[in-house]
Amino acid sequence: MRTVLLFLAFALLAPCAVAQSLPPGEKETAYIMVNDSLVGGLVLDTIQRRQLAEGERRYQQSYDAVLANDTLGEDAVRLRLQELAMRRDAEIQRVMTKDQYAEWQRITKEGQGDGKEP
Repeated sequence: MRTVLLFLAFALLAPCAVAQSLPPGEKETAYIMVNDSLVGGLVLDTIQRRQLAEGERRYQQSYDAVLANDTLGEDAVRLRLQELAMRRDAEIQRVMTKDQYAEWQRITKEGQGDGKEP
């Protein structure tokens, strides 16, 4: 699958406990993982971290549900995963500022590389 499994798990889920203790509006770097590799970081505030972590949790649940559905053919699975990825991207874009989103796109594109292992 060409769908980028960009889980900001490390960036969003692990630091959430720390981020929740930050004062409102305080910003901290969130690290981004692509294909199990740390590829960069974005400065996000506490609210953004929380919103992105919740969106990522919903995305992962939906993603797992699609893969667990053995009544779907390969094309249907691919289509549903593409739809999920588009919804996820729209939510990320909604939460981030334009500059943050542009940086996120740059980081994830660089992190994807050519798809080959180093």
